[in-house]
Amino acid sequence: MSNPTRGAARPPSAEASPQKSDQSATSDTAAAAADGQAAGRTDERTDAPANVQAPPPAPAAPPPCPAGSSLGIALALLAGGGFALVASYLPQVAGGTPVGFAVPWVPPFGIDFAIRLDGLAMVFAVLITGVAAAISIYARGYLKGHRHLGRFFIYLGLFTAAMLGVVLADDLFLLFVFWEMTTVSSFLLVAFSHENATARRNAWQALLITGMGGLALLAGLVLLASAAGTTRLSEIVAAEGLTEHALYPAILALVLLGAFTKSAQIPFHLWLPGAMAAPTPVS
Repeated sequence: MSNPTRGAARPPSAEASPQKSDQSATSDTAAAAADGQAAGRTDERTDAPANVQAPPPAPAAPPPCPAGSSLGIALALLAGGGFALVASYLPQVAGGTPVGFAVPWVPPFGIDFAIRLDGLAMVFAVLITGVAAAISIYARGYLKGHRHLGRFFIYLGLFTAAMLGVVLADDLFLLFVFWEMTTVSSFLLVAFSHENATARRNAWQALLITGMGGLALLAGLVLLASAAGTTRLSEIVAAEGLTEHALYPAILALVLLGAFTKSAQIPFHLWLPGAMAAPTPVS
């Protein structure tokens, strides 16, 4: 008799099932591990920017000076008033009669606060006051909204007053004081943009060169006062025989040295290009 079970399909082997189960479990474990690693990398990428500190916010720009425009108007009015005052003496000065006054300033040394307006002084006084009034009006528009506009007009007013004092002074040492006022105010104007290292360097260069020239000028003025016996410029100009004095060569050399450094003559011209760092209205 034939065996009925000979041609029937065998059932799956009981030994194969555990192997397939183990392989499936191993695949699931590997997939889970891969997913975990991927999730970890994603978390690392997501968390990485959190460790980077954001740059601090830029400081807000300070508001413009509210009084700057008013100071510009005041300076223009003062300069214009000075122009009109100087021009009012034109008939008297043109007639050959200088205008002036003097008050004791340093009595122990015979130094007076002496002012004299003659023909030459009038020419320069008219130029200084007229140009200062025009520049003040121009600068209000050119530097409109600048946060240091008020400071600019204070420096410009100081520079204008110093130049006016130089041309009107009738005393040697009063002349020197106004001369050095132009040096200091020039330094402040050149260094107006003090955040800029180049502007600060150029301002110091101008101050050192013109300041050294100022010391030479002071020495020359001291010798001049000693040789002339007076500190009044008008009296020194009218005196005779000064050019024959033994100190005259030294006086001439020292005064010219001061003038050459201030006017940027060769070889003391190095500070002038750098002074263009000052705002355009100053130039």
